Amino acid sequence: MSQVSIDPSDKNDIFEHCTSIRNDTISLSLKGKGSFTFKCVIQNPYENSRRNSVNLCTPKCSSGKVTFTVPQQNNIQITMSPFLTRKLEIKDSKTILISSVPPTNEVKIQWTEVTVTQAQTETKEEIKSPEEQIVTSIQETSFSVGEGILVVRSKFDLVLVHTSRSSFTVNVDKRLRLLQIDGYEIKRWRFTEAVVDAKEKETQGSRVTPSQPSSSSSQSEQVQTSNLKTLHVELNIAVVDSYTFTVTMEMNTGGTSVKNFELLTPFCEDVSREKSFILVETRTNVEVNEVSSRGVTPLDVSEIPSSLRSLSTNAVCAYQSLYPRESSITIDVTKHQEAEVLITSIDAAYFELVAAAEGKIIHRVRLNVRNTHRQYLRATLPEGYSIWSTVVASVPTKPAVDKEGKLMIPLKKANSKNDSSSAAFLVEIVFVTQILPFEKKGKVPIHLAYIDVPINILNVSLYLPRHLNYNQLSGDLEKVKYFSNHFTPAVAQR
Repeated sequence: MSQVSIDPSDKNDIFEHCTSIRNDTISLSLKGKGSFTFKCVIQNPYENSRRNSVNLCTPKCSSGKVTFTVPQQNNIQITMSPFLTRKLEIKDSKTILISSVPPTNEVKIQWTEVTVTQAQTETKEEIKSPEEQIVTSIQETSFSVGEGILVVRSKFDLVLVHTSRSSFTVNVDKRLRLLQIDGYEIKRWRFTEAVVDAKEKETQGSRVTPSQPSSSSSQSEQVQTSNLKTLHVELNIAVVDSYTFTVTMEMNTGGTSVKNFELLTPFCEDVSREKSFILVETRTNVEVNEVSSRGVTPLDVSEIPSSLRSLSTNAVCAYQSLYPRESSITIDVTKHQEAEVLITSIDAAYFELVAAAEGKIIHRVRLNVRNTHRQYLRATLPEGYSIWSTVVASVPTKPAVDKEGKLMIPLKKANSKNDSSSAAFLVEIVFVTQILPFEKKGKVPIHLAYIDVPINILNVSLYLPRHLNYNQLSGDLEKVKYFSNHFTPAVAQR
Protein backbone atom coordinates (compact mmCIF):
# COMPACT_ATOMS: atom_id res chain seq x y z
CA MET A 1 0.00 0.00 0.00
CA SER A 2 1.32 3.39 -0.91
CA GLN A 3 -1.36 5.93 -0.01
CA VAL A 4 -4.60 6.19 2.04
CA SER A 5 -6.62 9.38 2.47
CA ILE A 6 -10.06 10.56 3.63
CA ASP A 7 -11.72 13.67 2.23
CA PRO A 8 -14.65 14.78 4.44
CA SER A 9 -17.32 17.15 3.21
CA ASP A 10 -16.33 19.52 6.03
CA LYS A 11 -12.61 20.28 5.67
CA ASN A 12 -12.43 21.53 9.27
CA ASP A 13 -13.01 18.00 10.55
CA ILE A 14 -10.13 16.37 8.69
CA PHE A 15 -8.19 15.71 11.89
CA GLU A 16 -11.18 14.04 13.52
CA HIS A 17 -10.96 11.03 11.15
CA CYS A 18 -8.26 8.44 10.68
CA THR A 19 -7.48 5.03 9.19
CA SER A 20 -5.69 2.03 10.64
CA ILE A 21 -4.37 -1.26 9.22
CA ARG A 22 -4.55 -4.49 11.18
CA ASN A 23 -4.35 -8.06 9.90
CA ASP A 24 -4.46 -6.87 6.26
CA THR A 25 -7.69 -4.99 6.97
CA ILE A 26 -8.15 -1.24 6.58
CA SER A 27 -10.36 0.27 9.29
CA LEU A 28 -11.93 3.72 9.13
CA SER A 29 -12.50 5.74 12.29
CA LEU A 30 -15.03 8.48 11.56
CA LYS A 31 -16.50 11.04 13.93
CA GLY A 32 -20.20 11.61 13.42
CA LYS A 33 -22.28 11.40 10.28
CA GLY A 34 -21.52 12.94 6.92
CA SER A 35 -20.34 12.37 3.36
CA PHE A 36 -16.80 11.08 2.95
CA THR A 37 -14.52 10.16 0.03
CA PHE A 38 -12.07 7.39 0.84
CA LYS A 39 -9.08 7.01 -1.47
CA CYS A 40 -6.70 4.09 -1.25
CA VAL A 41 -3.77 3.39 -3.60
CA ILE A 42 -2.40 -0.16 -3.29
CA GLN A 43 -0.15 -2.56 -5.12
CA ASN A 44 -2.04 -5.75 -5.92
CA PRO A 45 -0.21 -8.96 -6.97
CA TYR A 46 -1.05 -10.95 -10.10
CA GLU A 47 -2.94 -14.19 -9.76
CA ASN A 48 -1.01 -16.20 -12.35
CA SER A 49 2.37 -16.39 -14.06
CA ARG A 50 0.97 -14.90 -17.26
CA ARG A 51 0.38 -11.65 -15.37
CA ASN A 52 -3.11 -11.14 -16.83
CA SER A 53 -5.40 -11.72 -13.82
CA VAL A 54 -5.96 -10.07 -10.45
CA ASN A 55 -8.29 -10.54 -7.48
CA LEU A 56 -9.45 -7.33 -5.85
CA CYS A 57 -10.90 -7.20 -2.35
CA THR A 58 -13.72 -4.67 -2.31
CA PRO A 59 -16.01 -3.39 0.47
CA LYS A 60 -19.47 -4.87 0.20
CA CYS A 61 -21.88 -2.08 -0.66
CA SER A 62 -25.32 -1.72 -2.16
CA SER A 63 -24.11 -0.02 -5.35
CA GLY A 64 -20.61 -0.65 -6.72
CA LYS A 65 -18.78 0.46 -9.84
CA VAL A 66 -15.38 -0.72 -11.05
CA THR A 67 -13.28 0.93 -13.76
CA PHE A 68 -10.31 -1.13 -14.92
CA THR A 69 -7.77 0.13 -17.46
CA VAL A 70 -5.29 -1.87 -19.56
CA PRO A 71 -2.63 0.33 -21.27
CA GLN A 72 -3.17 -1.35 -24.63
CA GLN A 73 -5.83 -0.71 -27.24
CA ASN A 74 -5.40 -3.49 -29.79
CA ASN A 75 -7.66 -6.55 -29.51
CA ILE A 76 -7.96 -6.64 -25.69
CA GLN A 77 -10.87 -8.32 -23.93
CA ILE A 78 -11.41 -7.72 -20.21
CA THR A 79 -13.71 -9.95 -18.16
CA MET A 80 -14.91 -9.55 -14.60
CA SER A 81 -16.69 -11.82 -12.15
CA PRO A 82 -19.14 -11.14 -10.62
CA PHE A 83 -20.77 -8.23 -12.44
CA LEU A 84 -24.18 -6.80 -13.23
CA THR A 85 -23.32 -4.91 -16.41
CA ARG A 86 -20.02 -4.29 -18.18
CA LYS A 87 -18.82 -2.37 -21.21
CA LEU A 88 -15.45 -1.87 -22.89
CA GLU A 89 -14.21 1.46 -24.21
CA ILE A 90 -11.05 2.44 -26.08
CA LYS A 91 -9.73 5.85 -25.17
CA ASP A 92 -6.27 7.43 -25.36
CA SER A 93 -4.63 4.19 -26.51
CA LYS A 94 -6.11 2.32 -23.56
CA THR A 95 -8.78 -0.32 -23.12
CA ILE A 96 -11.16 0.57 -20.28
CA LEU A 97 -13.68 -1.72 -18.60
CA ILE A 98 -16.60 0.01 -16.92
CA SER A 99 -18.65 -2.39 -14.81
CA SER A 100 -21.31 -2.32 -12.13
CA VAL A 101 -20.93 -5.03 -9.50
CA PRO A 102 -23.35 -6.65 -7.06
CA PRO A 103 -22.72 -6.62 -3.31
CA THR A 104 -19.55 -8.66 -2.96
CA ASN A 105 -16.25 -8.74 -1.07
CA GLU A 106 -14.12 -9.79 -4.05
CA VAL A 107 -14.00 -9.37 -7.82
CA LYS A 108 -11.79 -11.22 -10.27
CA ILE A 109 -10.54 -9.44 -13.39
CA GLN A 110 -8.77 -11.07 -16.34
CA TRP A 111 -7.63 -9.58 -19.66
CA THR A 112 -6.62 -11.47 -22.81
CA GLU A 113 -5.94 -10.80 -26.49
CA VAL A 114 -8.79 -11.76 -28.85
CA THR A 115 -9.65 -11.47 -32.53
CA VAL A 116 -10.51 -8.14 -34.07
CA THR A 117 -14.22 -9.09 -34.49
CA GLN A 118 -14.62 -10.02 -30.81
CA ALA A 119 -12.90 -6.84 -29.69
CA GLN A 120 -15.17 -4.67 -31.87
CA THR A 121 -18.29 -6.40 -30.51
CA GLU A 122 -17.20 -5.83 -26.94
CA THR A 123 -16.68 -2.10 -27.49
CA LYS A 124 -20.14 -1.57 -29.00
CA GLU A 125 -22.48 -3.47 -26.67
CA GLU A 126 -23.15 -3.36 -22.96
CA ILE A 127 -23.25 -6.89 -21.60
CA LYS A 128 -25.55 -7.91 -18.78
CA SER A 129 -24.59 -10.54 -16.27
CA PRO A 130 -26.04 -14.02 -16.84
CA GLU A 131 -26.34 -14.35 -13.07
CA GLU A 132 -29.90 -13.83 -11.94
CA GLN A 133 -30.74 -11.27 -9.28
CA ILE A 134 -32.69 -13.25 -6.71
CA VAL A 135 -34.77 -12.10 -3.77
CA THR A 136 -36.32 -14.83 -1.63
CA SER A 137 -38.87 -14.23 1.10
CA ILE A 138 -39.73 -16.47 4.04
CA GLN A 139 -42.78 -15.17 5.86
CA GLU A 140 -44.11 -16.09 9.29
CA THR A 141 -47.66 -14.87 9.93
CA SER A 142 -49.80 -15.34 13.01
CA PHE A 143 -53.54 -14.58 13.20
CA SER A 144 -54.69 -14.01 16.80
CA VAL A 145 -58.46 -14.08 17.21
CA GLY A 146 -60.39 -12.96 20.27
CA GLU A 147 -63.02 -10.55 21.62
CA GLY A 148 -63.93 -9.12 18.21
CA ILE A 149 -60.33 -8.19 17.31
CA LEU A 150 -57.98 -9.91 14.86
CA VAL A 151 -54.27 -9.18 15.39
CA VAL A 152 -51.97 -10.04 12.46
CA ARG A 153 -48.21 -10.22 12.93
CA SER A 154 -46.04 -10.93 9.88
CA LYS A 155 -42.27 -11.30 9.87
CA PHE A 156 -40.48 -11.13 6.50
CA ASP A 157 -37.00 -12.69 6.22
CA LEU A 158 -35.55 -11.58 2.88
CA VAL A 159 -32.38 -12.96 1.27
CA LEU A 160 -30.85 -10.86 -1.54
CA VAL A 161 -28.45 -12.41 -4.07
CA HIS A 162 -26.59 -10.16 -6.56
CA THR A 163 -28.82 -7.23 -5.71
CA SER A 164 -29.67 -4.66 -3.07
CA ARG A 165 -32.90 -3.04 -1.90
CA SER A 166 -33.76 0.30 -0.31
CA SER A 167 -37.53 -0.25 -0.26
CA PHE A 168 -40.03 -3.07 0.04
CA THR A 169 -43.72 -3.42 -0.77
CA VAL A 170 -46.18 -5.68 1.03
CA ASN A 171 -49.79 -6.36 0.07
CA VAL A 172 -52.13 -6.74 3.05
CA ASP A 173 -55.84 -7.00 3.75
CA LYS A 174 -57.48 -3.63 3.13
CA ARG A 175 -59.41 -3.89 6.40
CA LEU A 176 -56.23 -3.99 8.50
CA ARG A 177 -54.82 -0.94 10.27
CA LEU A 178 -51.13 -0.71 11.01
CA LEU A 179 -49.94 -0.82 14.60
CA GLN A 180 -46.17 -1.11 14.32
CA ILE A 181 -43.28 -1.73 11.92
CA ASP A 182 -39.99 -3.05 13.29
CA GLY A 183 -36.83 -3.15 11.20
CA TYR A 184 -33.36 -1.72 10.71
CA GLU A 185 -33.02 1.81 9.31
CA ILE A 186 -36.70 2.26 8.38
CA LYS A 187 -37.19 5.78 7.06
CA ARG A 188 -40.93 5.98 6.43
CA TRP A 189 -43.92 4.00 5.24
CA ARG A 190 -47.17 4.68 3.42
CA PHE A 191 -50.24 2.89 2.09
CA THR A 192 -51.57 2.93 -1.48
CA GLU A 193 -54.27 1.05 -3.36
CA ALA A 194 -52.96 -2.37 -4.36
CA VAL A 195 -52.43 -2.97 -8.08
CA VAL A 196 -51.67 -6.30 -9.77
CA ASP A 197 -51.06 -7.34 -13.34
CA ALA A 198 -54.13 -8.21 -15.36
CA LYS A 199 -52.53 -11.54 -16.20
CA GLU A 200 -52.57 -12.46 -12.51
CA LYS A 201 -56.13 -11.42 -11.71
CA GLU A 202 -57.50 -14.87 -12.55
CA THR A 203 -55.07 -16.51 -10.11
CA GLN A 204 -55.84 -14.08 -7.33
CA GLY A 205 -59.33 -15.45 -6.76
CA SER A 206 -61.45 -13.43 -4.40
CA ARG A 207 -58.64 -10.99 -3.72
CA VAL A 208 -59.08 -9.18 -7.06
CA THR A 209 -62.02 -7.34 -8.51
CA PRO A 210 -61.41 -6.44 -12.20
CA SER A 211 -61.75 -2.81 -13.12
CA GLN A 212 -63.95 -1.52 -15.90
CA PRO A 213 -62.58 -2.04 -19.45
CA SER A 214 -60.54 0.86 -20.79
CA SER A 215 -59.62 1.86 -24.32
CA SER A 216 -56.05 2.48 -23.24
CA SER A 217 -53.84 -0.59 -23.50
CA SER A 218 -51.62 0.58 -20.63
CA GLN A 219 -54.58 0.82 -18.29
CA SER A 220 -55.90 -2.59 -19.32
CA GLU A 221 -52.68 -4.27 -18.20
CA GLN A 222 -53.39 -3.49 -14.55
CA VAL A 223 -56.35 -3.82 -12.25
CA GLN A 224 -57.01 -2.55 -8.75
CA THR A 225 -57.86 -5.00 -6.01
CA SER A 226 -60.95 -4.43 -3.93
CA ASN A 227 -59.77 -5.99 -0.68
CA LEU A 228 -56.01 -5.39 -0.66
CA LYS A 229 -53.80 -2.39 -0.06
CA THR A 230 -50.05 -1.98 -0.52
CA LEU A 231 -47.68 -1.02 2.27
CA HIS A 232 -44.55 0.76 0.99
CA VAL A 233 -41.58 0.60 3.37
CA GLU A 234 -38.60 2.86 2.60
CA LEU A 235 -35.17 2.52 4.22
CA ASN A 236 -32.47 5.07 4.95
CA ILE A 237 -29.88 2.89 3.22
CA ALA A 238 -29.82 0.14 0.63
CA VAL A 239 -29.40 -3.29 2.26
CA VAL A 240 -27.53 -6.29 0.90
CA ASP A 241 -27.40 -10.01 1.69
CA SER A 242 -30.42 -10.15 3.99
CA TYR A 243 -33.03 -8.03 5.74
CA THR A 244 -35.77 -8.73 8.27
CA PHE A 245 -38.73 -6.60 9.21
CA THR A 246 -41.94 -7.24 11.15
CA VAL A 247 -45.37 -5.71 10.57
CA THR A 248 -48.09 -5.79 13.25
CA MET A 249 -51.69 -4.93 12.30
CA GLU A 250 -55.21 -5.37 13.62
CA MET A 251 -58.82 -5.17 12.51
CA ASN A 252 -62.33 -5.53 13.88
CA THR A 253 -64.02 -8.84 13.06
CA GLY A 254 -67.51 -7.40 13.46
CA GLY A 255 -68.37 -9.28 16.63
CA THR A 256 -67.13 -11.89 19.05
CA SER A 257 -68.89 -14.60 16.98
CA VAL A 258 -68.61 -14.43 13.17
CA LYS A 259 -69.26 -16.81 10.30
CA ASN A 260 -67.19 -17.31 7.12
CA PHE A 261 -64.48 -14.83 8.08
CA GLU A 262 -61.67 -14.77 5.51
CA LEU A 263 -58.01 -14.51 6.53
CA LEU A 264 -55.78 -13.07 3.78
CA THR A 265 -52.06 -13.72 4.11
CA PRO A 266 -49.78 -10.68 3.64
CA PHE A 267 -47.22 -11.17 0.88
CA CYS A 268 -44.16 -9.31 -0.37
CA GLU A 269 -44.01 -7.98 -3.93
CA ASP A 270 -41.06 -8.18 -6.36
CA VAL A 271 -39.58 -11.40 -5.00
CA SER A 272 -38.28 -14.40 -6.92
CA ARG A 273 -39.35 -17.08 -4.49
CA GLU A 274 -41.51 -17.04 -1.39
CA LYS A 275 -42.69 -19.35 1.34
CA SER A 276 -45.14 -18.59 4.11
CA PHE A 277 -45.85 -20.27 7.43
CA ILE A 278 -49.25 -19.42 8.90
CA LEU A 279 -50.49 -19.91 12.45
CA VAL A 280 -54.04 -19.31 13.74
CA GLU A 281 -54.46 -18.92 17.49
CA THR A 282 -57.10 -17.80 19.99
CA ARG A 283 -56.36 -15.18 22.62
CA THR A 284 -59.55 -15.66 24.63
CA ASN A 285 -62.08 -18.44 25.18
CA VAL A 286 -63.41 -18.49 21.61
CA GLU A 287 -63.73 -21.51 19.34
CA VAL A 288 -62.23 -21.35 15.84
CA ASN A 289 -63.19 -23.83 13.11
CA GLU A 290 -61.87 -23.91 9.57
CA VAL A 291 -64.58 -23.66 6.92
CA SER A 292 -62.37 -23.75 3.82
CA SER A 293 -58.85 -22.97 2.67
CA ARG A 294 -57.11 -22.24 -0.60
CA GLY A 295 -53.45 -22.35 -1.59
CA VAL A 296 -52.25 -23.70 1.77
CA THR A 297 -51.11 -27.06 3.13
CA PRO A 298 -52.21 -27.99 6.67
CA LEU A 299 -49.37 -28.66 9.11
CA ASP A 300 -49.07 -29.84 12.66
CA VAL A 301 -48.23 -27.02 15.02
CA SER A 302 -44.93 -28.73 15.86
CA GLU A 303 -43.86 -28.48 12.18
CA ILE A 304 -43.85 -24.69 11.96
CA PRO A 305 -40.68 -22.71 12.84
CA SER A 306 -40.00 -22.38 16.55
CA SER A 307 -39.71 -18.59 16.22
CA LEU A 308 -43.38 -18.48 15.17
CA ARG A 309 -44.54 -21.21 17.54
CA SER A 310 -42.97 -19.46 20.56
CA LEU A 311 -45.21 -16.42 20.03
CA SER A 312 -48.37 -18.50 20.40
CA THR A 313 -49.98 -19.60 23.64
CA ASN A 314 -53.05 -21.35 22.22
CA ALA A 315 -52.42 -22.40 18.61
CA VAL A 316 -55.43 -23.87 16.81
CA CYS A 317 -54.11 -24.72 13.35
CA ALA A 318 -51.03 -24.19 11.19
CA TYR A 319 -50.40 -24.03 7.45
CA GLN A 320 -47.69 -23.65 4.84
CA SER A 321 -48.01 -21.85 1.52
CA LEU A 322 -45.55 -21.67 -1.36
CA TYR A 323 -47.50 -18.86 -3.02
CA PRO A 324 -48.97 -16.62 -0.30
CA ARG A 325 -50.59 -14.25 -2.79
CA GLU A 326 -53.01 -17.04 -3.73
CA SER A 327 -53.70 -18.31 -0.21
CA SER A 328 -56.69 -17.63 2.01
CA ILE A 329 -58.36 -19.33 4.97
CA THR A 330 -62.02 -19.02 5.92
CA ILE A 331 -62.96 -19.63 9.56
CA ASP A 332 -65.93 -19.54 11.92
CA VAL A 333 -65.41 -17.86 15.29
CA THR A 334 -67.77 -18.79 18.13
CA LYS A 335 -67.87 -17.08 21.50
CA HIS A 336 -69.31 -19.32 24.22
CA GLN A 337 -70.83 -18.29 27.52
CA GLU A 338 -68.22 -18.02 30.23
CA ALA A 339 -68.47 -20.19 33.33
CA GLU A 340 -67.65 -18.93 36.78
CA VAL A 341 -64.16 -19.87 37.90
CA LEU A 342 -62.99 -20.03 41.48
CA ILE A 343 -60.21 -17.47 41.59
CA THR A 344 -59.60 -17.60 45.37
CA SER A 345 -59.59 -20.59 47.70
CA ILE A 346 -58.48 -21.53 51.20
CA ASP A 347 -56.61 -24.82 51.42
CA ALA A 348 -56.70 -25.03 55.21
CA ALA A 349 -57.87 -22.89 58.10
CA TYR A 350 -57.15 -23.05 61.83
CA PHE A 351 -59.28 -21.17 64.35
CA GLU A 352 -57.92 -20.89 67.91
CA LEU A 353 -60.30 -19.52 70.55
CA VAL A 354 -59.21 -18.79 74.12
CA ALA A 355 -62.13 -18.00 76.47
CA ALA A 356 -61.86 -16.17 79.79
CA ALA A 357 -64.27 -16.67 82.70
CA GLU A 358 -65.28 -12.99 82.70
CA GLY A 359 -66.78 -13.34 79.20
CA LYS A 360 -64.09 -12.49 76.63
CA ILE A 361 -62.73 -14.65 73.81
CA ILE A 362 -59.52 -14.11 71.86
CA HIS A 363 -59.84 -15.37 68.26
CA ARG A 364 -56.79 -16.25 66.21
CA VAL A 365 -57.78 -17.09 62.63
CA ARG A 366 -55.08 -18.47 60.30
CA LEU A 367 -55.82 -19.17 56.63
CA ASN A 368 -53.70 -20.69 53.84
CA VAL A 369 -54.99 -18.72 50.84
CA ARG A 370 -54.45 -19.10 47.10
CA ASN A 371 -55.39 -16.05 45.04
CA THR A 372 -55.14 -15.02 41.40
CA HIS A 373 -57.40 -12.00 40.85
CA ARG A 374 -59.33 -11.16 44.00
CA GLN A 375 -58.48 -7.89 45.77
CA TYR A 376 -60.03 -8.43 49.20
CA LEU A 377 -60.96 -11.25 51.56
CA ARG A 378 -64.20 -10.47 53.41
CA ALA A 379 -64.89 -11.81 56.87
CA THR A 380 -68.07 -11.47 58.95
CA LEU A 381 -67.01 -11.28 62.62
CA PRO A 382 -69.19 -11.67 65.74
CA GLU A 383 -70.80 -8.52 67.09
CA GLY A 384 -68.72 -6.29 69.32
CA TYR A 385 -65.37 -7.47 67.93
CA SER A 386 -62.13 -5.55 68.34
CA ILE A 387 -59.28 -6.11 65.89
CA TRP A 388 -55.86 -6.69 67.38
CA SER A 389 -53.85 -7.47 64.24
CA THR A 390 -54.07 -8.59 60.61
CA VAL A 391 -51.11 -10.07 58.74
CA VAL A 392 -50.94 -11.08 55.06
CA ALA A 393 -47.91 -13.08 53.85
CA SER A 394 -45.92 -12.06 56.96
CA VAL A 395 -46.63 -8.38 56.30
CA PRO A 396 -48.84 -6.38 58.73
CA THR A 397 -51.84 -5.05 56.84
CA LYS A 398 -54.46 -2.45 57.70
CA PRO A 399 -57.97 -3.81 57.03
CA ALA A 400 -61.07 -1.90 55.94
CA VAL A 401 -64.80 -2.25 56.55
CA ASP A 402 -67.41 -2.20 53.78
CA LYS A 403 -70.90 -0.69 54.02
CA GLU A 404 -72.30 -4.01 55.27
CA GLY A 405 -69.89 -4.10 58.20
CA LYS A 406 -67.71 -6.90 56.80
CA LEU A 407 -63.99 -6.82 57.45
CA MET A 408 -62.00 -6.37 54.20
CA ILE A 409 -58.44 -7.70 54.14
CA PRO A 410 -56.31 -6.87 51.04
CA LEU A 411 -54.92 -10.02 49.43
CA LYS A 412 -51.67 -10.77 47.68
CA LYS A 413 -51.97 -11.74 44.01
CA ALA A 414 -50.04 -14.62 42.43
CA ASN A 415 -47.11 -13.73 40.20
CA SER A 416 -47.73 -15.49 36.87
CA LYS A 417 -44.21 -14.68 35.62
CA ASN A 418 -42.72 -16.97 38.24
CA ASP A 419 -45.44 -19.57 37.67
CA SER A 420 -46.45 -19.27 41.34
CA SER A 421 -50.19 -19.24 40.80
CA SER A 422 -50.38 -22.40 42.96
CA ALA A 423 -48.38 -20.92 45.84
CA ALA A 424 -50.40 -20.33 49.02
CA PHE A 425 -49.77 -17.56 51.55
CA LEU A 426 -50.82 -17.12 55.17
CA VAL A 427 -53.52 -14.68 56.28
CA GLU A 428 -53.80 -14.19 60.05
CA ILE A 429 -56.51 -12.26 61.93
CA VAL A 430 -56.48 -11.74 65.70
CA PHE A 431 -59.51 -10.14 67.35
CA VAL A 432 -61.43 -10.13 70.64
CA THR A 433 -65.19 -10.56 71.20
CA GLN A 434 -67.46 -10.24 74.24
CA ILE A 435 -69.69 -13.17 75.38
CA LEU A 436 -71.77 -14.03 78.44
CA PRO A 437 -69.75 -14.72 81.58
CA PHE A 438 -69.26 -18.40 82.51
CA GLU A 439 -71.62 -19.22 85.39
CA LYS A 440 -71.80 -22.49 87.36
CA LYS A 441 -74.63 -23.59 85.10
CA GLY A 442 -76.02 -22.44 81.79
CA LYS A 443 -75.34 -22.13 78.09
CA VAL A 444 -72.80 -19.88 76.41
CA PRO A 445 -73.13 -19.30 72.62
CA ILE A 446 -69.80 -18.89 70.82
CA HIS A 447 -69.75 -17.57 67.25
CA LEU A 448 -66.89 -18.04 64.79
CA ALA A 449 -65.68 -15.78 62.02
CA TYR A 450 -67.42 -16.37 58.69
CA ILE A 451 -65.11 -16.19 55.64
CA ASP A 452 -66.62 -15.58 52.17
CA VAL A 453 -64.19 -18.02 50.49
CA PRO A 454 -64.66 -21.82 50.47
CA ILE A 455 -62.46 -23.63 53.02
CA ASN A 456 -61.24 -27.14 52.21
CA ILE A 457 -60.14 -28.16 55.73
CA LEU A 458 -61.16 -26.37 58.92
CA ASN A 459 -59.70 -27.12 62.37
CA VAL A 460 -60.99 -25.34 65.48
CA SER A 461 -59.41 -25.41 68.94
CA LEU A 462 -61.45 -23.99 71.82
CA TYR A 463 -59.74 -23.35 75.17
CA LEU A 464 -62.18 -22.93 78.12
CA PRO A 465 -61.73 -22.14 81.82
CA ARG A 466 -60.63 -25.22 83.81
CA HIS A 467 -62.86 -24.89 86.91
CA LEU A 468 -66.03 -25.88 85.04
CA ASN A 469 -67.31 -29.05 83.40
CA TYR A 470 -68.58 -28.89 79.79
CA ASN A 471 -70.89 -31.23 77.93
CA GLN A 472 -73.70 -31.27 75.38
CA LEU A 473 -71.72 -29.33 72.79
CA SER A 474 -73.89 -28.47 69.81
CA GLY A 475 -73.36 -26.69 66.49
CA ASP A 476 -72.00 -27.29 63.00
CA LEU A 477 -68.65 -28.67 64.15
CA GLU A 478 -67.77 -32.20 65.20
CA LYS A 479 -65.86 -32.78 68.41
CA VAL A 480 -62.72 -34.90 67.91
CA LYS A 481 -59.91 -36.13 70.14
CA TYR A 482 -57.20 -35.13 67.65
CA PHE A 483 -56.85 -33.58 64.19
CA SER A 484 -56.33 -35.99 61.30
CA ASN A 485 -54.89 -33.10 59.23
CA HIS A 486 -52.65 -30.82 61.21
CA PHE A 487 -52.54 -27.22 60.08
CA THR A 488 -49.21 -26.10 58.62
CA PRO A 489 -48.89 -22.36 57.99
CA ALA A 490 -47.97 -21.45 54.43
CA VAL A 491 -44.52 -19.90 53.99
CA ALA A 492 -44.52 -16.43 52.46
CA GLN A 493 -43.14 -16.34 48.88
CA ARG A 494 -40.79 -13.38 48.34
